[in-house]
Amino acid sequence: MNFYNTTNEKGQTLIDFTAKAKTGDEMVLEYFLGHPDECITWSELSIKFPDMNEVSLKRSLSNLKNAGKLVKTDEKGVSKYGRPAKKYKLAA
Repeated sequence: MNFYNTTNEKGQTLIDFTAKAKTGDEMVLEYFLGHPDECITWSELSIKFPDMNEVSLKRSLSNLKNAGKLVKTDEKGVSKYGRPAKKYKLAA
């Protein structure tokens, strides 16, 4: 999975951040693999991962979508901010 080194970290810090990014993507993918028929928004997913910050969660969804593991559907839900949010599901 991806870690975007926008703060130009080096050494052990870069290694740690990269490992943590992989863990987040893997956790999200494992959730979808365990719920293959579920279609869920980032906001609904954030309830299931309360320790993952919002930006990391959205980044994991984007990474997994770009890797072809998830699909962003046309179906919408409502985010915790009351705004429309697209739903994701496991790719076929």
